Amino acid sequence: MCLFFFEQVVSGINKGSNCGYHIVYSGTVAGAREAFFNDIPSISISYDWVEGKSNPHDFALAAGVCIPIISALLVEIKNQSYPGRCFLNIDVPNNVANHK
Repeated sequence: MCLFFFEQVVSGINKGSNCGYHIVYSGTVAGAREAFFNDIPSISISYDWVEGKSNPHDFALAAGVCIPIISALLVEIKNQSYPGRCFLNIDVPNNVANHK
């Protein structure tokens, strides 16, 4: 029996958008960036929470839309085709159900 383990860091999902200058201050993006600096493939994920409009269930929807991206990344890592000098920053829109 042969087991393969693939390192990958998924940082997040945090409450709030991480785009523009926010990526400099984001702890979520910093987690992915630190993994990148250590040659570990990584993704930071943020959900664009809107006070009074968003609800906690939206985090489950946001995670669900990211699963195919994470799965594709794992396939690329396994096939050794993932570009080594990058990390992904995903911002999920606030109306997840209507932005497919």
